Amino acid sequence: MLFKLGKTLFSIRLVFLYSFILLLLCSCEQHKPVLVGEMVVRFSDEPLIAADLSVDGSFSLLLDINQKLSFWDNNSLKIRRSWSSEDFSQVQYHAVLSGNNNVIATAGKKTVSILSSSTGELLARWEISGFETEAQVSQLLLDYTGEKVFIGLTEGSVIIVNLAENKRSLFKLHDGTVNILRMSKPGDTIFSSAFDGVVKQWQIDSGKVIWQRTQDFRITSLAIDEANKKVFISDALKNQRIYSLNISKENSQTPKFVSFNYMQRFRTFRQAIFIDHDTAVITSSSKYQISKWDSKTANKIAEGEIRGYSFGSTVLDFSINRQGNVLSLSSDGVLELWSTQ
Repeated sequence: MLFKLGKTLFSIRLVFLYSFILLLLCSCEQHKPVLVGEMVVRFSDEPLIAADLSVDGSFSLLLDINQKLSFWDNNSLKIRRSWSSEDFSQVQYHAVLSGNNNVIATAGKKTVSILSSSTGELLARWEISGFETEAQVSQLLLDYTGEKVFIGLTEGSVIIVNLAENKRSLFKLHDGTVNILRMSKPGDTIFSSAFDGVVKQWQIDSGKVIWQRTQDFRITSLAIDEANKKVFISDALKNQRIYSLNISKENSQTPKFVSFNYMQRFRTFRQAIFIDHDTAVITSSSKYQISKWDSKTANKIAEGEIRGYSFGSTVLDFSINRQGNVLSLSSDGVLELWSTQ
């Protein structure tokens, strides 16, 4: 009887010890430095379908559930131009800015529209055509001038339309819906990802794939550093990595990738951006949380929460302004500025 009692007490102590260690670890995870939004501005009272921040953080493009498209100046906090549902031939799901902020591209399931951000004029409109008749637009991207339009499709292909030369190319790159398109910093290659879990870097002129990696599940976020030497990839479960690109014989000791480590069972990262001269990465979760990570060790540095006005509030885009601070634009139409120092 005494033996059984002693064994029971020992088991209870083990449980308490395990619980204490787990609580201590969770406490360390929770008490990271806090990221705080230094400026909070709400541009829209309606939830957004799509949003895009300009590369330099000067402008915001918003598409809300009522099909209002609005172009905002982030410095004056004033609206520059807006369009209503009557200006489009079908329901719109995508909206992006060119690198120089002069051109806007929007798309429904089958139609792409090109607009002038300064005059509001409709510059072009056409219906897409892929390898399969039922293919629909799943992703949209403009180059710096807005003369090249990149259109990801649900069939896994990407259309490139050169408006200046009136040319069209179509490349089959994925076996699932294309969900992310990112342009490399030189502007000669594109990084694309899809529900097939594959990320590819390919040449714009030929469609030739020059780099690719495969994750276990569909890709949810993708970021490229300023020097075009690193790429952050996250899939739908606990697989987040920063890959080193262009590893040569001279730097062959550089790890091919680092994996993110954290206490939670898994996370879904919706957006990501390299910051602080590519020494860190800012990510957003599927809800309110944003986090800062060391890009060399993939360890968390700090965390915070965006200002939410609805249960499903999440970050739709990140950008870095000319002062080096991060801007986030949420599905609630909220623009926030984050000091990352």
